[in-house]
Amino acid sequence: GVLRYAAKVGELFHELDEVLGVTEHARLKVLRSHFIGQHVPEDLAARIASLEILHSALDLVEVSMATRMNIGYAAKAYFDIGERLGLTWIKEQIESLAADGHWQAVARGTLRDNLYQLQRKITGSALACKGRDAGARVGQWIARRAAPVDALKRVVVDLRTGSAPDFATLSVALQAVRRLAQ
Repeated sequence: GVLRYAAKVGELFHELDEVLGVTEHARLKVLRSHFIGQHVPEDLAARIASLEILHSALDLVEVSMATRMNIGYAAKAYFDIGERLGLTWIKEQIESLAADGHWQAVARGTLRDNLYQLQRKITGSALACKGRDAGARVGQWIARRAAPVDALKRVVVDLRTGSAPDFATLSVALQAVRRLAQ
């Protein structure tokens, strides 16, 4: 069990630079540089910087085992979906919610867990599509769901142009993601 996970997570860590979407990749580079600037050795800086991204590692191990695909391939689809559907941005908004007290912290954790779960589910069904590579499969999956994809994109655009998203607006965004995952 644990060893199988460890090996796949290690594999993912080594492939991160190739599999991340634009946003996640940029954030990883900024974090890495920040730690190196704090005189953290380069290897360690890279590891610490990728901890947040590796949150999704266990989900990716699950997806890669369920679809019998290489973890790097599954990860490419996962991060591509995050980027194209705005899930990466939604995740950032959830992370930056101020949790004043226990229940808000619980609520934030629940939103985050739900988003990870939905992104894992969407990745699994995107990988079931036909395509030359992970990106093509994701493209197929999105093309077949034009209406719910557009609905989600409208929600994201509204949230990006309004005031900072809060628990209520992010719950609405997750509803749109949930409709898409069905």
